[in-house]
Amino acid sequence: AAGAALAGNWNWSDGRVHALRSDGTFDVYTANRKTDEGTWSVVDAASRRLAFAYRLTGTTETLVLSGDGLTMDGTNNRGGRVQARRR
Repeated sequence: AAGAALAGNWNWSDGRVHALRSDGTFDVYTANRKTDEGTWSVVDAASRRLAFAYRLTGTTETLVLSGDGLTMDGTNNRGGRVQARRR
């Protein structure tokens, strides 16, 4: 259920666009050019906590989905703030 709800395009706060698929994979686009890819998963459904792992950069992010399902907020493995909004 969470997979279907998250599938689609999201604007990340750093300007990149993430295309999330319901199979737990995603592609990252910078200025309409694919620049990375990875996998995402639901870590804790009750708290709406999600994990993102990037294949090329090795970055990981832990984000929490808002109650309305339109935004995500969290941090990456370097301690940086990460925000996302559904397109």
